[in-house]
Amino acid sequence: SSSLAALGMYFRATTEHRAREFQRAVELYRGAIRLDEGFALAHGRLGLALKSIGDRDGSRAAFERALSFLHRVSEPERYLLLGVDFMDREEYAKSIDSLSVRMSLSPYDDTGRFYLAISRMLHGDYPGAVRDAERAHELNSSRISLGNLVDFHLAAGEYARAMDLLKTDEGGLRPTAKHRLQAEAFLGSGALDAAEGEIAELERIEGVHSTLVTDLRTRALLLGGRWDRGLRLLQRADPLDSPDSSRFVGQKLILSRLLSLAGRMADAETALAPVPVDDISLRERALVGGHYCLAGSVAGTRRVRTSLESDAVADNPRHRAYLDFAHGCELGAAGQWAPALDLFDRASHGWHEPLVSRLKLEAAISSTRWDEAKGSLDALTRGSSQSLWLGYATVDLPLRPYDAARIYMKTGETAEAIRLFETFVEHVSDASEFAVVRAARAHLRGLSR
Repeated sequence: SSSLAALGMYFRATTEHRAREFQRAVELYRGAIRLDEGFALAHGRLGLALKSIGDRDGSRAAFERALSFLHRVSEPERYLLLGVDFMDREEYAKSIDSLSVRMSLSPYDDTGRFYLAISRMLHGDYPGAVRDAERAHELNSSRISLGNLVDFHLAAGEYARAMDLLKTDEGGLRPTAKHRLQAEAFLGSGALDAAEGEIAELERIEGVHSTLVTDLRTRALLLGGRWDRGLRLLQRADPLDSPDSSRFVGQKLILSRLLSLAGRMADAETALAPVPVDDISLRERALVGGHYCLAGSVAGTRRVRTSLESDAVADNPRHRAYLDFAHGCELGAAGQWAPALDLFDRASHGWHEPLVSRLKLEAAISSTRWDEAKGSLDALTRGSSQSLWLGYATVDLPLRPYDAARIYMKTGETAEAIRLFETFVEHVSDASEFAVVRAARAHLRGLSR
């Protein structure tokens, strides 16, 4: 920008942005733009800040304005804006390419390195994401950078490393952030009592109705096999988040999944009804469609597929994966598992997500395609840390013995099937009224005869 006043306001905005004061950053970016309408970087950073507060339409409009002024920025800034725009459009390979050019031109830019780490993670490259996040932290070792780095290690399942990093914090991290990160690390490493202690501290700060507290406590209960308590907690929760927020959506996904495992399919479908499908991201729409499929709701899956078709971009590989997945969900909900499996398989090449592997597994078992069932189970096992970090898929982690036992039972490996069914039933001891637990016990009785 040629306006010193605009530049001053822009730098104040970036300071607020780094501190995660997104609303204040939005106000300052807009102030800078009022002083210089063609300030491309301010438009681009405004788009990021708006996305962080859930204003997707405003974010998209800001990115479009930033791109219209690309001719006014330097080459390094051009590649940063292009990389962030591609990331927003879910074109992660292009985002990685653009941000990699940015880093070759500006190797000491921690912001570009951070966005490169995010793009790699969203593209499924967790080791690469951690490497870039570590480099970003080396370039800017602030409390925000430390928290971001810990999150990347958690997503990659590196819980011991996450705890080591948290021990280096000397009071820089905000209490809410530190307790949340420590709780996640304890959950991942299986230290459930320690995780409960961190969650109790969070509840003292955030309040009993905090969606974050409910989310973490639910995950602790599910990992501990206390599904009945987890279900009751979610049913009485009064979330403070807006219906189009990611935490609200994630909570409804877990509630629906638990209800479907309990055999309450109509309730599982109803649990998803408050989610405003047309107002959430395309990825979240696809996740909702997958849970409608697990609830056996053809109407719900059709609603999601229609919504995706109206907004997906045909030549975007990730969007094509969402559409294939949504079509497979509709077929699966109708009991047409064989063609659904082919669509899930196609979707899995463009979208690495635990729910895709889960539905591939269900479709393969229903279609008696055992090699593919084993492959899907292996994919779920490899993605365990991702399942935990994403939250909504935590309920699938205690299901691993049950999933494997179903396959062994059908392939004649009776002794192993019995062992795994027993392991599962013992672990989820307070979930005796869940349909999936009753099914496991029935299988045990049949196999033991």
